[in-house]
Amino acid sequence: MKLTADGRTYTAPLTVKNDPRVHVTEADLKAQFDLATQLMADLERNHVAVNQILDLRDQLAGLQKRLAGDPQAQAIRGAAADLDRKADVIENVLYQSKAKTGEELLNFPTELNSKIAYLEDEVDFGDTAPTTQFKEMTKDYEQQLAAAIGGWETLQAHELKALNDQLHAKGIGTVFVAP
Repeated sequence: MKLTADGRTYTAPLTVKNDPRVHVTEADLKAQFDLATQLMADLERNHVAVNQILDLRDQLAGLQKRLAGDPQAQAIRGAAADLDRKADVIENVLYQSKAKTGEELLNFPTELNSKIAYLEDEVDFGDTAPTTQFKEMTKDYEQQLAAAIGGWETLQAHELKALNDQLHAKGIGTVFVAP
């Protein structure tokens, strides 16, 4: 271990040991750490996609306002509205946007981000290997996440591209998804 204070550096050996009251193998702890890390990466992917969707939907709302009085932009407004509806569907698979308080979670279904977060919390609790059920739930959630993110990527590649082609043809600035 190394400590630097007041311009001086001190070093001393550091040994990390398991709590002697806990009887778990290093392999079990590694499996727990690996699964928790995997779930945190899944949660990050979920959050990135949700933030991209929210940003795109804000841009689409602004576009709708800008084009509201232009009768020649009816097709663009329709394409933007359709894209917004499809993005909303994907957003609501990834994230519960209707619940604004903890109590409201009782009124709306838990969506994928909360499910992954709750599972990660359970996996990371205590000093044990992850259960078979935790591993199965992780696979299930990862399949759901892959399907939702795949749908989001397809939406960007097709509907967003088509909308931007229409916007470009009319000389209107495009909407984009930040990485």
